[in-house]
Amino acid sequence: MHLHAIVGFSFTPLASAMLLDQVKQVTLYCDDKQRATKFKEKFEKLFRQKRKQIRRIPEVSIITIPELSENSGGDILSMSKSLFQRLESIGSKVAKEDVIFYSGTPIHIFALIRLFGFTQLMSFSNEPKIEIFGANGVQTIEDFFDLSLGEVLDLHDLSEDICYGKKNMPPKNKKWKATIVKDIFLEGANVVFQYDDSVDFQKGGKRRAFCEYVRNIESYLGGYGVVHRVDNDMLTQWLSNTQSPPPLIDTWGEEE
Repeated sequence: MHLHAIVGFSFTPLASAMLLDQVKQVTLYCDDKQRATKFKEKFEKLFRQKRKQIRRIPEVSIITIPELSENSGGDILSMSKSLFQRLESIGSKVAKEDVIFYSGTPIHIFALIRLFGFTQLMSFSNEPKIEIFGANGVQTIEDFFDLSLGEVLDLHDLSEDICYGKKNMPPKNKKWKATIVKDIFLEGANVVFQYDDSVDFQKGGKRRAFCEYVRNIESYLGGYGVVHRVDNDMLTQWLSNTQSPPPLIDTWGEEE
């Protein structure tokens, strides 16, 4: 199987798909070649540690594409046009056994399917489960996920020591304030951060510490596949609103 995928910021689903025994070749599409190269190196290290005695590592290639996000500047129409032009310049067609992995934006997926002619689509869910949709129906793959918590964190340049505030985090070389963290564990393919129920999150300083910690974590892990559990209604609501700050500044209170 030749797997095609857009590289985003949440690497766990993609690495899990690439570790499937059926995958022999991978093409990664990314707007940042350095990010894609780093992911490729992390994946190859993971593969050598877990699978080198079973089969050969998949051949991985990288193709750069234009950025498609609100932060890249310009309107969505011009950004989409640039993406289509780039993919057209590649001029590639795919075989029937080739699969496009559902990652990136809907426009990315639409452009790849439209221009390259994919007939199979792979999706990942955090149960964990992989489904491959094609003309012959749906193939479901389960019992494949064998990544440890340490490996998931390492894919994203993190470690348990960093997340627990025991080790300095580059580039500022400071430890994260993690005294509010009670436990970190995998639940399916989700990384769960359980926060200490004995902490009084009604105090503004503790709420600020929580929000700063969440932002630190998600700057590395992204929002997909990360679960934060905290016994505080206000912070739970904050989490459900894509980690935006609460609208009322005075609700934060004073630093204790």
